[in-house]
Amino acid sequence: MGKIYDALEKFNREKVKRPVADTPGRVADAPGRAVPEVSAEIEVAEEMGIVDAPGRNIEIESLPLADQYAAYGLDERLITVTDPQSLAAEQFKMLRSRILHPRNGSIPRTIMVASAMEEEGKSLIAANLAISIAQGIQEHVLLVDCDIRRPGQHLLFNVSGEHGLSDYLAHDAPLENLFIKTDISKLTLLPGGMPPPNPSELLSSEKMGRFIEEVKNRYHDRFVVFDTTPVQITAEVSVLAKSVDGILMVVRRGKIDRDIIKRSVSVLGRDKIIGVAFNGFTHFSREYEYYRSYKYRG
Repeated sequence: MGKIYDALEKFNREKVKRPVADTPGRVADAPGRAVPEVSAEIEVAEEMGIVDAPGRNIEIESLPLADQYAAYGLDERLITVTDPQSLAAEQFKMLRSRILHPRNGSIPRTIMVASAMEEEGKSLIAANLAISIAQGIQEHVLLVDCDIRRPGQHLLFNVSGEHGLSDYLAHDAPLENLFIKTDISKLTLLPGGMPPPNPSELLSSEKMGRFIEEVKNRYHDRFVVFDTTPVQITAEVSVLAKSVDGILMVVRRGKIDRDIIKRSVSVLGRDKIIGVAFNGFTHFSREYEYYRSYKYRG
């Protein structure tokens, strides 16, 4: 078995240890994982049997939304878990369905989420897509933060970003020490880690290629979502594009002109693009009114 396969298996077998002080005002319930100290609301939840002490690992579905934020500090923009009945969350379910049940070709197991420029919402789309896939019946997801220049996935999930992919690529750190079990069932995160001096070289290396190849071939039920850097700003994205099964292109409404998008598609390869996520669309149409009415009736 490969090193990555062994690392994931070892990571999944390890039991959560008793919390120890991690940073002021927080306790850790797993390597690199931090949750708020026990509040009055959580103590009540523990008495009701919701909290699995001593790990303080609260089942997300068992608490009201406000208590979920208090317990885990998840970014409210992770709409697929913070507001799962919303129209936005439903769009991610539709996206998940189209990925898992393509009209033509095989199911893409490794998915790169890319954008032409920065601030198009790429990281949020990647995180919500990963959550949505993990919410399926059998699918497991590994979310990899490949933006090791400016990593941000750990902030969305409120976990430590001190170590991650950069440590594996630059210093051969054991992967089982870098994976983080998120509060979303069946979703594992590999943070970006501390920004290295040579990010492009690391992400374009043979070691990164082998990493993608192994996680793609070892698991029949695991999807890997890669949050990458902007296509028009960094060089390594074109190299990573050759190794993944499919690419989801994120385009923010009113931010990027068509020529830049066309150039980005040319860099990535049109045949690799499985779809486009149109972000920032705020027009409430008849479809929205129908969905809102249908949701309440249901």
